Parts: sequence; C-alpha cells; structure tokens
Amino acid sequence: MTPVYARQAAFLARAANTVAATPMTRSDLGAIGGTDFFTIFFESYGAVVFERPQLYAALTAELARFDEFLHRSGWRTASAFVDSPTFGGASWLAHATLLSGRWITREADYRLFLAAPSETLGDRFRAAGYRTIGLFPGIKLDWPEGAALGFERILDARALAYRGPAFGWWTIPDQYSLEVLHQREIMRPDRRPLFVTFASIMSHWPFGPTPPYQPDWSRVTGPAPFAPGALAKALAADPLDDLSAAYLRTIKHNIRLLYGFLAERAPADALILVTGDHQPPAIVSGKAASWSVPVHIFTRDATIARRFIQAGFQPGLRPKRPALTRMDGLNRLLLEALDSNGGVTR
Repeated sequence: MTPVYARQAAFLARAANTVAATPMTRSDLGAIGGTDFFTIFFESYGAVVFERPQLYAALTAELARFDEFLHRSGWRTASAFVDSPTFGGASWLAHATLLSGRWITREADYRLFLAAPSETLGDRFRAAGYRTIGLFPGIKLDWPEGAALGFERILDARALAYRGPAFGWWTIPDQYSLEVLHQREIMRPDRRPLFVTFASIMSHWPFGPTPPYQPDWSRVTGPAPFAPGALAKALAADPLDDLSAAYLRTIKHNIRLLYGFLAERAPADALILVTGDHQPPAIVSGKAASWSVPVHIFTRDATIARRFIQAGFQPGLRPKRPALTRMDGLNRLLLEALDSNGGVTR
C-alpha cells in the first residue's frame, strides 16, 4: 500500500469511527406540531456582549425596548450560554457542530464530517415533512457542503441576486436576505412547514459598514431600499477607526433586525433559535475571553418555552453563567425539547 492510499484509508477509518461515536437522540419533533423552525446564527455574537460591562451598558436601552415588545406581542423568550467550537472566526465549524451534533473544532474534523456525514437537524426535519432551507448570503461559490448539512434548497449570494449598495466584505444586508426568504418561501401558498438555517454576515469582522434598518420591509428588495441620507452616513463610517464601537453598532443592528423580523415577517407560531457562531476576535473580546456565545429561543407556545427553561435556559433575554452545554450538546437538547415525550439519548 502506498503512503497516499494509507493516509486515505486512515482518514476513512477515522470518519467511520466518528460517525459511530456520535450520540443519536431519538426525537419525533412532535412537540412543535409542524410549525416553522428557524435557526439564526448571528455572526460574531459572543458572550462578550453581556459580559463586557461597557458593551452591555450601551445595549441596555435597545434590549429593554426589545423585551417590552416581546411581552406586548406574546413572544416568550429564554436564554443561555453555550460553548462554541471556534473563536473569532471559522463560522462553518459552529454551523456544522450545531446542525450535526458532532464536536467539530478543526478543519480536519469538518472534512471528516463531509466524508461521512451523520444525520443532521436538516435531515431530521426533512424526514418529518419539512422543507429545509439554507439561507447563506456569504456563500459565493459552489457549496456541496450544503447537501451534507441536509438542505434541499440553498439561498446563497447568487440565488439572492442582490443589486443594491455593497456593505462590508460580504455585500448583502441581512435584512434583504430575510426579506427574500419571506417573499420566496414564507409566503408561498400551500407550502410545507419550514426548517430554515440563516447564517448572517453583516456583523462579520471588521464590523462595518452597517446598513441602515429599513422599517418598511417591502422596500428592501426594491430599487431604493434606503433613504439617501441614511445610506450615505452608513457607508461613510470606517469600522477600523474604532473596532469596539463598530462591533457595538453591528450588534445593535442585529437586535433591531431581530425585533423587526419578529414583528413584521416571522410566522406567528414559529419557533426561532438565535445563537452566536463565535466570539468576536480578541481585539474586541479582550484577553482570556471565554469561547461562549449566547443562545435564545423565541416562541409563543408556553409549553415549548417551559421545556427549554426546564433544560436549563433562563427566562428573558439575558443568559447566565455557567455555560449550559457545548454547541454539540445544544443539538441534543433541542431534539429532546421537541420530542413528544422528551427525547432519550442513546
């Protein structure tokens, strides 16, 4: 056997062993009864938002407005910290970890997953009759990984066909991506329930320029999505002048975007899980920052909210220490919470 074949055989053996060692959680997803499920990864949304005093103090008013809206409109929320498999970048490791339930911390782990993919959340929901959508505006080239993650349709940069002003490295405003999802999938008549995974991009390093929030969502896909003055101001801001201030702007925008999505575009009975993919780089997170990220659930179903709280989530928008689990454990927690009888890990 040549050295090349030996390495390939060893790689495939590791892949097979990894699949065999991946815990499987039995879940019929019956607790949500066919309602739409959204997973939203907010780029660089880390525990530092709640644990760095100057950042949290600057966000309290925005969070209070959001919390008041949630109570007024019947949305229940609960929050926790989970540990991400990555720090400051490599978001795809976090995406694959949560979706697969495998602890994917290195590119080698990711390649093993692609070589021998295990059952993902997308696979589970698709088997339960859901239409599985990957909303990935940052993907600009062919992406065969999407099939391994269980998506039957991928809305990437080409499919989104954005023609407006470019924002940051990744161009496409997250509000535009969500509006396209609304028009093409959420509003389709006689559709199946949706399982959507959205990987946001506007809070990617270097955290700007940050697009204005457009209260009239119907304008976002039109020829003039933003008021000229607001657009000029947004594009003139240089995030490299002050990365912490730029990061704060992107997080405020994410909160406002989530508020608007729940108010204007989310299906009324949806279950929405929002999590960070990783902490921002150390220049923002600071020395010795943890690898934790916030995770929140939003639902109008009191029983579903109670299940997450019983699993260790805290009521409200502010998560508490210690971290509840790792991100692969969040996969199992989610499946157990959504099982008709409470899932059993084997």
